[in-house]
Amino acid sequence: AVQGYILSLVRGTRALAESSAGAKRYLNFGASPRASLALYQAGKALAWLRGEDYLVPAIVQEVAADVLRHRIGLTYEAEAEEITADKIIAQVVERTPVPAA
Repeated sequence: AVQGYILSLVRGTRALAESSAGAKRYLNFGASPRASLALYQAGKALAWLRGEDYLVPAIVQEVAADVLRHRIGLTYEAEAEEITADKIIAQVVERTPVPAA
């Protein structure tokens, strides 16, 4: 379930970059499939540091900005309007359904 959630988050960045909605003007490209691996590894590391035995979506959400921030390409328009990668990632996290436990 968590792996599917991670894939949905990463796909969400690409879908946003390819959409016809207003967000497309802020993103040149979304995160690559390798971002899924990095997100999983960072989440597992944080879970381990906290003494958890498994990874949960809440931890994935915590590390999402740190992992994905440099993996999405912002347009000059985004920079001009002070739209940050963190704002875009927060929007993707908010829109992505969290799997039931």
